[in-house]
Amino acid sequence: MIILKALKTLRFRPSLPSLNTNFTFRPHCFPRKWCGFLFIRMDKQQLLKQSWQKGISYSEYRDLIDRLRSNNKTTGENDSEDFLRYTDLNIGRMSKWDKHFKLDEEVESQLKKLDRSEYWLVLTEGWCGDAAHAVPVFAKMADATEDVELRIILRDENLELMDEYLTNGGRSIPKLIRF
Repeated sequence: MIILKALKTLRFRPSLPSLNTNFTFRPHCFPRKWCGFLFIRMDKQQLLKQSWQKGISYSEYRDLIDRLRSNNKTTGENDSEDFLRYTDLNIGRMSKWDKHFKLDEEVESQLKKLDRSEYWLVLTEGWCGDAAHAVPVFAKMADATEDVELRIILRDENLELMDEYLTNGGRSIPKLIRF
């Protein structure tokens, strides 16, 4: 509820993710030079743990986007002019949120009352307009309490995890996973 209240400021409507079966694809070669794939189910907790370890802080995420953009790139594989333009817009949007957004006192108070530590893992990409508005708010929320640790991973580099949290069958981002 705390997150939804903070996101109302953005007029942002997160939808509930669906849960799918998760498989790891491992190459398996047989005699006669035929190569196929074994499907091995990875435990969801194990997948979250591996993804968490790959995560970066919000400031590292911002640095990554700036560094990629200075090399005429963006996150993901699509470095088209459109995606570069979206990334430019999002750099400006995130800077404005970082500079001007203040958490509601009630939200901040509720965050400080958390009775356990939480880990917030965010799936996002630098070109995503929704993420440019929501991820800075997630970061401010995490900074408001010692009980929340935030890490960010890129969706297109973590499709296995993304596919565990589809929204109506699609890979909508940003996605905040709390555990």
